[in-house]
Amino acid sequence: MIGRASEVKTLNRLYNSGRAEFVAIYGRRRIGKTFLVDETFSGRITFKHTGLSPADEGAKGLLQAQLEHFYNSLVLHGMEPCEKPGNSICLDNKQTDDWRTWRQDKLWP
Repeated sequence: MIGRASEVKTLNRLYNSGRAEFVAIYGRRRIGKTFLVDETFSGRITFKHTGLSPADEGAKGLLQAQLEHFYNSLVLHGMEPCEKPGNSICLDNKQTDDWRTWRQDKLWP
């Protein structure tokens, strides 16, 4: 991979940390996010989930579609099917169904 040494180093450091880690990789379409993960962790990943395209981010129901997609990935990788959670996010005891509001408030303050 060209120009990804820093990203590969960071991903490997997190992988080898000995702790559970959560990594969110995001960016424009078609810049190699999935390729970066696949190449860096080749043969070392147990569970991988790729979200739906944000192209329809303004469409009502995108959050529900993302949650449904994630649930299906968990089941596909061996989770026992169970009652699915609702389509809202609960943060700081404040419930919201609006992904854009959550993202702006919690990820980019």
